[in-house]
Amino acid sequence: MVDVGLALPQYDFSVPGETPLRWETLLGWAARAEALGFGSVWLSDHLFLDISRYGAPGGDHGCFNPLVALAAIARRTDTVRLGTLTICGPLRPATVLAKALATLDVVSGGRLTVGLGAGW
Repeated sequence: MVDVGLALPQYDFSVPGETPLRWETLLGWAARAEALGFGSVWLSDHLFLDISRYGAPGGDHGCFNPLVALAAIARRTDTVRLGTLTICGPLRPATVLAKALATLDVVSGGRLTVGLGAGW
């Protein structure tokens, strides 16, 4: 069986007409993904994202903290797995990150999948 995941919109520019992105919109997307049968939902880890490098207007745009957002999504959903599209290890002390991830795994009922890397 193929498991298909969905990278959720989490940046200020992700959803047309919603700048900045509203919290309820993100949670709604996660709940809808679960209802549609997606096996997982994913969030990336950036402090800011400069979309002008991709030819779009504007400068830095904010986004939700993926660990906080995934904790909220865990409470809004029941079965969908929760994933990080590469948590940037250098942004956080290792022990603090490990504790946060372990807590998130407990809060989600063991649904967390972690992608860990250097980031960009």
